[in-house]
Order: sequence, then structure tokens, then C-alpha cells
Amino acid sequence: MSVADDVLPLAVLDFVGIEHGESPSAAIAGAVSIAQAAEAAGYRRYWVTT
Repeated sequence: MSVADDVLPLAVLDFVGIEHGESPSAAIAGAVSIAQAAEAAGYRRYWVTT
């Protein structure tokens, strides 16, 4: 068993809402950017709610 097996995988829960005046495509692009940053930071899962 390695040290990595003892670590709880990290996850992000992102509320993807559309700000006033924001387009749906801009909201999704923002969510994608957050997901990429979370992946680069070592998070294993990315959950989305609306």
C-alpha cells in the first residue's frame, strides 16, 4: 500500500450560475476554467450543480 492510497481524494463542488447579463456560454466557459484549475491543483473530482 502506498502513501497515495491513504489520502482521501479531493473534490470540488461548483455552483454554475449565470450572473446578471452573462451569457450561458460564458458561464460554462468559467466552469471549465475552474475545473481545469482544480485538476491542476490535484483535485480528483469536479461536481457541478445549477
